[in-house]
Amino acid sequence: MGSVPKKKNEHFKMGQNFKRLVKDSGMSFTQFASALGVTHDTVMKWFAGNNLGYLRRSEKICEILGVSVLELHGKQEERKEIKVDKDQEISYLKGRIDALEAIVKSLVRSGSVDFSSGMKKNGTE
Repeated sequence: MGSVPKKKNEHFKMGQNFKRLVKDSGMSFTQFASALGVTHDTVMKWFAGNNLGYLRRSEKICEILGVSVLELHGKQEERKEIKVDKDQEISYLKGRIDALEAIVKSLVRSGSVDFSSGMKKNGTE
């Protein structure tokens, strides 16, 4: 019996997170319900944690709200970790692009590459 209240509390927290995301989107609850093709009452039940039917529509909800599935399910910390990894990857890739641009500039200055013909000067591609 002890797990039922815990589960209800968990459902309520998920519903409240979902409600916050809709508010943050700037849409009214009615606009959101309409965009998703459900009634306002259905959305209100989801927010209260009384019905988890929205889980079947997670992909569409995320698309409408512009959030990830992790954020929809209240996993902001996991999302932040992913963001850090993406930021690190972007930084690394920018560094690689800068290095490649420097190589291309050097080749153009030396006359090894002629971009007007798309070929190296020695005739190979």
